[in-house]
Amino acid sequence: MRHWYHEVKKEAVERLKNQDFDLILMDVQMPEMSGTEAAQYIRQHFKGAKQVIPIIALSASTTPEEIEKNLESGMNRHLGKPFKPQELAAAIAEMLQLTPVEALPASSDKSTNHNPANSDGPFDLSFLRDFCAGDEEQVQHFLQKFKAQCPLEMEQLENAFQQEDREGIYQAAHSIKPQLEFVGLTGAARIATALEQGARKEASIEALRGLAEQLKRNLAV
Repeated sequence: MRHWYHEVKKEAVERLKNQDFDLILMDVQMPEMSGTEAAQYIRQHFKGAKQVIPIIALSASTTPEEIEKNLESGMNRHLGKPFKPQELAAAIAEMLQLTPVEALPASSDKSTNHNPANSDGPFDLSFLRDFCAGDEEQVQHFLQKFKAQCPLEMEQLENAFQQEDREGIYQAAHSIKPQLEFVGLTGAARIATALEQGARKEASIEALRGLAEQLKRNLAV
């Protein structure tokens, strides 16, 4: 299974126009176009198989109102974050009508001789390895994508601070948090969570800046 990741929903919609996919994992809260807006656009403007492509909503909110809103927008299923690899595999299997073996294949020989303790550094890749079903090539693919994306995310956060843009701070923290969780940087993910919540709860810019500095130091280790 090939994976494409987009920070901005407009990019994902444009890619769907030009390529075929089996399923979409839709983060509900993203900049420029929300997940619900993207789902509505797909259902209203695409034709054929693309119009009915399965869409799984990914959201930290699991309130009945949030779930109902996501389903009404045209998404097929709601998955609360953080989720376990098995939960994601089950949701994908349900949407694509796969057997359990197809949904989460056995570990390949690529991971047989791998010793995580010797080479993973600050990353706890247990979740990612489960997600990739032990395929070490896929693990490294996602890890390298994170290493390339993380500086760009931190740049977005810094730009938001320079403008004292509280919503921008929230969006940047909200965007980077699941990526940190995905690659097992749990300490940094906790700081990003505090930053995200602080921005929503009207914490002072100075207090938020302190959290951002903690996040930078944590990622620099």
